[in-house]
Parts: sequence; structure tokens; C-alpha cells
Amino acid sequence: MRKIKHGRIKPKWKPTPNTEEKAYHDWLRQLGCVVCQREPSIHHVISDGYKRLSKSHWHCTPLCYDHHQNQEGYHSIGHKQFVKQYDIDLHEKASELLLEYEIQKEEK
Repeated sequence: MRKIKHGRIKPKWKPTPNTEEKAYHDWLRQLGCVVCQREPSIHHVISDGYKRLSKSHWHCTPLCYDHHQNQEGYHSIGHKQFVKQYDIDLHEKASELLLEYEIQKEEK
């Protein structure tokens, strides 16, 4: 019996961002951390607190080390506690920032 090979239904996530995505990440870094405005790293938002979203280099928010990976950071306390503690939904914020970036890009 011959096995039929099917292609991927969804393209595989690329671990390294392309040039356009890098430009977006640089723009995000200029904004500063969404909580405290300090120098940020890029947090990829892959969950809205209820279900896992697809990984994307476009669905990101800038977070400093303390709010990203430290004891009071997103990866330590989780989505629901982060929203409760800082009153910022990173899923919504990532969508807002991407829209703002696209509008700014069109104006240039």
C-alpha cells in the first residue's frame, strides 16, 4: 500500500523574524515597556488567557525584563494574573500596537 504525502495545511512557524518583522520589533522597542516604559524585550503573545493562539512575530508587545521574565513578570504569573495586576491585556495591546504601526507606515 502506498502512503500519500500531504503538504502542510498551515505554514510552519519560522523561529527567526524576517526583515519586515525585525523593523516592527525595532519600532516596538522604541516605545518602551507597556507597563513601565523601561527598555524592553519583545514578548510574543501566544495566548489570550483561554486558548493558545498561533505564534507570530507580528503579535508582540514590548516588556522590560521585570515585567516579562522576572518574579512579577508575565511568564512567572501567567496571563490572567498579569491582567489583574497591571490592568493590561497583552492580547488586545498587541493588536492595537500592530494597527498603530500599520497606520504609521501608510502615512510615510
